[in-house]
Amino acid sequence: MQIETILKNYDNTGIITGKIIHVYKGRQRRIAAELGDQVLIASQKNDYSKLQKRKMTRAIIIKTRKNKKRQNGHYITFKNSGFLTLHEKNIFKAFRIRGPVTNEMRYNKTEGITTTAKTLL
Repeated sequence: MQIETILKNYDNTGIITGKIIHVYKGRQRRIAAELGDQVLIASQKNDYSKLQKRKMTRAIIIKTRKNKKRQNGHYITFKNSGFLTLHEKNIFKAFRIRGPVTNEMRYNKTEGITTTAKTLL
């Protein structure tokens, strides 16, 4: 996923959709982001019943439409791309995740994602 790609949010922080502004840990010279990379998100649509004070937050990409090859040779793909919001210290921000999370999130250094989510085998 490139810069200015619009993604859906899969947690309960109050952001509905967001746009990628910057890729922190990208593969291809920090131009594109893949599954498990950290990005800077600008919120496009917010849920106004929840207070969302910051317009830009760090996020981690958990779902991509592009095929991701696993170590056993199988490919995994999703219908749409999505992200989860993080604090500055790479700690998961929300209390609930909508939908399953891939097993590749276990090997990331973000805390709290695998304990609050159902993993997808």
